[in-house]
Amino acid sequence: MRHICYTSLAPAMDRSMFEAVMEAACRRNRDRDICGIIAFRDGVVTQIVEGDERVDDLFERISSDTRHSNVLLVSRTRISERSFKTFRIGLMDPLDIAIQSIAIAQSKGISDPAYVHRAHRFAGGLAALSATPRGGSDEAVTQVSAVR
Repeated sequence: MRHICYTSLAPAMDRSMFEAVMEAACRRNRDRDICGIIAFRDGVVTQIVEGDERVDDLFERISSDTRHSNVLLVSRTRISERSFKTFRIGLMDPLDIAIQSIAIAQSKGISDPAYVHRAHRFAGGLAALSATPRGGSDEAVTQVSAVR
């Protein structure tokens, strides 16, 4: 099993576009037994996905998607069990997802200094980005049906 966390910018994406993309993505993820969580706020996307090797294919597809720019891989880790049993989407602060990824890695005993440094630097960058006024933001969380 794999655990991937990434962040990207999607400045042209608004709430309705995000929801439309997520509706299709949730169906595909459910069919591929991919679980996780995604956050979107003010044009910043942060996502954690978990599953088999198809998670790597998903990340490659996202990396080449023109709706995303500045795609940053925060972590790519092998896991023995999932942290997520469903796939959830939310219009919330992506920093919360970054912090959750760090906590998951630490709870699974991942102590690679390079990963820890990169993850904390990433979280710090998201905190700075979140503190920058960027216009109105919607915050709502939508639970999506179970994947498994």
